[in-house]
Amino acid sequence: MNAYEVYTNYLAIKRHFTDEKYNYVKYNGKLKNTFSSFEKRNDKYSFEKLAKQNDVKNILLANIVKNSNVYIRYIISDDGKKIYQEWLKRNQNISNTFRRDISALDMTFKNNFTLKEHNHPHLLKLYLQEKISLETFALICKITKCSTRWDELLKDDYIWKEIRVTVKKYPDLLEYDMSKLFDLLKEQFV
Repeated sequence: MNAYEVYTNYLAIKRHFTDEKYNYVKYNGKLKNTFSSFEKRNDKYSFEKLAKQNDVKNILLANIVKNSNVYIRYIISDDGKKIYQEWLKRNQNISNTFRRDISALDMTFKNNFTLKEHNHPHLLKLYLQEKISLETFALICKITKCSTRWDELLKDDYIWKEIRVTVKKYPDLLEYDMSKLFDLLKEQFV
C-alpha cells in the first residue's frame, strides 16, 4: 500500500464511523478524494511512514474506532501502536473475547437490554464501565438488534448518540463467525 492509498483508507474508515450513509465495505473503501488533495497535506510523511507497516487497514481501524477524530500523527505514535496491539489481542480470537465478556452479562437475558427508570440498559453500562469490549458490545447489539429499540428509547441520551453509529457499523469491519457467536450467547443463557 502506498501513502496515497493509506490516506484514502484513513479517510474512508473515518467516514464509515461518522457518516451513517457511508459504508466502507459497500463502497470498498472508495471516496471522491483526489491525489492533489493528498499532495497539499503537511502530514504526508505520516502516511508514508504508515504505508511501510504490514497491517495498515487494521492499524487505522483500531485507532479510528477508539476515536473517530484521531489524527494520523497520533496513529503512528507509540500510543497509536499500543492501541493497535490491544485491538489485535482482542480480535485475534474474537470468539474467546466474546466468550469471556458475556460472562459479565446479567443471567436473566432480558435484563441486559431493558431500560429501568431512565437508566442505561445493563449491556450498555457494562461497555461504558469497560467490563466488556467494544467488539463484544457491538456484536451483541448486532445479534439481538437491540440498538434499533434503543434508538427510540434513548433518542435524547447524549452518551448513546455519541456511540450509536460506531456500535451499528463496527461489526461490518470485523472478522467473526456469527453462528459461533450466536451459539456462545445461547449457551450462556440456556
